[in-house]
Amino acid sequence: MGSMLDVLKWMWYHRNYIIIVITPLAFLPLPLVVHPNYSQEAKCGFVIILMALYWCTECMPLAVTALLPVVLFPMMGIMKAGDVSIEYLKDSNMLFVGGLLVAIAVEHWNLHKRIALRVLLLVGVRPALLMMGFMIVSAFLSMWISNTATTAMMLPISQAVLQQLQATETRAEERDLQNAAEDNPGFEMESRKIKEGVPDEKNTDTNLQQENGIVLPQVIPEYIENSRKTTEEKYTLLTKGMNLSVCYSASIGGTATLTGTTPNLILKGQIDKLFPGNGDVINFASWFGFAFPNMVLMLAISWLWLQFMFLGFK
Repeated sequence: MGSMLDVLKWMWYHRNYIIIVITPLAFLPLPLVVHPNYSQEAKCGFVIILMALYWCTECMPLAVTALLPVVLFPMMGIMKAGDVSIEYLKDSNMLFVGGLLVAIAVEHWNLHKRIALRVLLLVGVRPALLMMGFMIVSAFLSMWISNTATTAMMLPISQAVLQQLQATETRAEERDLQNAAEDNPGFEMESRKIKEGVPDEKNTDTNLQQENGIVLPQVIPEYIENSRKTTEEKYTLLTKGMNLSVCYSASIGGTATLTGTTPNLILKGQIDKLFPGNGDVINFASWFGFAFPNMVLMLAISWLWLQFMFLGFK
């Protein structure tokens, strides 16, 4: 009795999975045993019964059940995929939804971060090549997902990389200045005089700083502060250029493919509407063959312009 109760509890806990698997198998004889003259009607009835039971039991989300005809009707030969999809949305809108789904998957599995880090390993940290790397990644992602999603994913990565580079460069410069001060005999003699209480005629300022147990004249912190300000100004300008490069490349990359951005799909829809007989001229391959070379050219021009405006071709 106890084992039977445990089995029932287990079946109730997994009832949704059981319904999803058992229901198609239970009604599968319907389209198989019906006379061939009524096979299409039987297949359609099978899908309707399946959807009705899924809807009543809510074994899966209602929205997912509502989309089952998009998969089952073409698979079972009831209707073509284009005829089914047009009853939900226009084919161009379905392509746009597919692009959004790809964007969600890319962001969920951090694929954009993996691609960006791999490009960084290849191009290094030189500002010009770093900007080129982010532009290539943004343009490539934008070819398959929306421009807005690409920009939203890539901007935080570029800013985090620049912040890390700025912090690393600042620490390296401060360490070099401290090492130079310790190795300079003039600074050592001046520090020794200050420790022994001997007044310094050249430096009468009492505002001193102690670093690593050594009293250093005020000139060293001034050098460090000036170096820090210079680095901040450099990376502020670089951040502006990097942000613009990501946005520009996302917009440019979206022109390379038919699904890259919504205006491409709208244009195809209008051509199909105005020229029904020639609507098949524009497809994914023909659009890619025309737009991809233009995209590469525009990407190169944008990179050169950003180099001139923000980096001075450094």
